[in-house]
Amino acid sequence: MSKPNRKLLQSRADGYSALRVFARKGRGKRSPRLLIKCGDCDNALEIYYDPKDPEDIEIGGVLASTANWREILRPMLDAAASLHFRKPRQRNRPRSTKQ
Repeated sequence: MSKPNRKLLQSRADGYSALRVFARKGRGKRSPRLLIKCGDCDNALEIYYDPKDPEDIEIGGVLASTANWREILRPMLDAAASLHFRKPRQRNRPRSTKQ
């Protein structure tokens, strides 16, 4: 019987599972790759890139320019960051107390 994967279910301080990231160097015709796996299952996302020609990136089988990926992903990441670092909302009125 094989040993269980101890990298699964590594939790982070924010409560999410930690992603598992693996990097592969490019050799010959093989492009460098980042393999990002889910922290609690075996779902994965492959990102292929070429450090000599940073114009194209393939994410999940979709090839597009770096500028195109930036245009698509940056607003989503900026919105997530602004939600994450937002200060807690202040209540204007005091809570009612039941007596």
